[in-house]
Amino acid sequence: MLCREKGELVVLTVIQGIPIEKIVKQSRFISVAYHVRTHDDALSRLTSVQNQWPKATHYVWAYILDPGHERMTDDKEPQGTAGAPTLALLQKHHLIHTMLITVRYFGGTKLGTGGLVHAYQDAAKEALAQAKLGQEQEGIEIHLLVPYSQWEPLKKFMADNALNVSVDFSQTVGVQCALSETLWDQIHDTILYKIAPNSQVVATHRVPLVLPYP
Repeated sequence: MLCREKGELVVLTVIQGIPIEKIVKQSRFISVAYHVRTHDDALSRLTSVQNQWPKATHYVWAYILDPGHERMTDDKEPQGTAGAPTLALLQKHHLIHTMLITVRYFGGTKLGTGGLVHAYQDAAKEALAQAKLGQEQEGIEIHLLVPYSQWEPLKKFMADNALNVSVDFSQTVGVQCALSETLWDQIHDTILYKIAPNSQVVATHRVPLVLPYP
C-alpha cells in the first residue's frame, strides 16, 4: 500500500496474516495473507497451506513482489473467477511482497461465475483486513563486538528501544541488529560512547526492513 506520511511516500506490506473462514452455499473458503520476498517464499507458503488444510478442492493464490512482478492461479476454477480477483485486490491496495491464498472445500453447490468472483474476493478482502501491515524501507544491519562487562546495559538499552538482536557469546558478545538508518544515527553515539564505549562496529550493510505500521 502506498500512502504519504509527512510528505514522504510510505510503502506497505503484510507482516502477519490471520486465517479467516467463510461459508458460501456449503462451500468452505479459508483465506490468509502472507509476507513473501521471492517466488520460492511463495511456494513455501503454498506448501504450508496445503499441509495445514489438506485435500481441499482448490488452492487459489496471487502475489505481488514488486510492481510488475506478480503471479496468480485459478487452480482449476473457471478462468478469471479466482486468481484474478485476488490479484486485483492486491493491486488496488498497492501492496508489495504480499501473497493471498484462499483454500476452497467444495460444498456441492456450484456458485456460478459471478458467485465465485464475489466469494474469492470477499474472503481475500477479509483476510487483508485482519492482517497486520508493516512499512517497507531500506535499513541497516549492524554487527557489534561488545565486552561482557558492557553487555547487560546494552541489552537493556536495546530492549528499551524495542530492538530485536541476535547474540553470539564467545570471547566477546557478538550482537547483530537490523534497524532504520535514522534510528542508528540517533543511537550510534549513545551506544559507542556512553553505554558500551569499548565495543566495536565490525560490519554494517544495507538490508530490507519491515517496521510495524502505523
